[in-house]
Amino acid sequence: MTGSRRVAAAVRPAAWVALLLFPAGLMAADRAARKPLPEGELVEMFSGMEKGQIEVQLIARDAARANLLVKNKTGKALNVVLPQAFAGVPVLAQFPDNVVDNPRNPNDAGQPQTLGIGPGMNNWMGPGLMNVGGPNAGGPNVPPGFWFNVAPEKVGKLKLTGVCLEHGKPDPSPRHKYQVQPIGSVTDKPEVIELCAMLGRGEIGQRAAQLAAWHLNNGMSWEKLAGMRDKLPIGTKPTYTRQELQTGQQAADQATKLAEQHRRPSAEQRASLSRQ
Repeated sequence: MTGSRRVAAAVRPAAWVALLLFPAGLMAADRAARKPLPEGELVEMFSGMEKGQIEVQLIARDAARANLLVKNKTGKALNVVLPQAFAGVPVLAQFPDNVVDNPRNPNDAGQPQTLGIGPGMNNWMGPGLMNVGGPNAGGPNVPPGFWFNVAPEKVGKLKLTGVCLEHGKPDPSPRHKYQVQPIGSVTDKPEVIELCAMLGRGEIGQRAAQLAAWHLNNGMSWEKLAGMRDKLPIGTKPTYTRQELQTGQQAADQATKLAEQHRRPSAEQRASLSRQ
């Protein structure tokens, strides 16, 4: 192998890692952000649920995918703003008592994992996406996020990608009933919230994000994560590749840095405090 080929072979893995972490959805998000906001009231998802304007249903397809159904219960169009990250929480007491002892359903012995979801550009399946971030975006009661338009008395559907937040519990599935909640109700770790938002923005793949989520939220070591194995008809194989583990570590580091940056007061906030 020539010297130039050896260099190319050494650089290639790092280049792939950089591509996986690159915010692939930013260009599309920028184009969508220039679209005019359709006619309709701007309603934050949880606020709209509390006021009875919308009805929201989360259907877990598996450990990584979910469908979000948003029903507009009003007689006018609504621009529903989704938070930058939210949680899917399993509803308790959904199975009869005897199911727990049913040997044919070993995963029914406990509640499935909570989901962390970042509904950004990476998860969007329709044409109406727009980032409403910025000071006082949409009014004081509408925090930054992404909106989509739902016609009067119609149901809007989004296909979302998420991560499990409770390693060791059963995987989510369509037979488990879920409800949406603010992500702060299931984790007090800001780096986990940043990670979910990164996944939604397309800055990290789902499998690497899953590794980072279990490390950050459940304290699993990278050695233990690297030791996870899937059963095969004969023998086993590693659940995650070396590249996914490396990218997951970088994603966890980036999410931690973002959380630290957001905890620090901005220059404007420091100036305001100094004047008090």
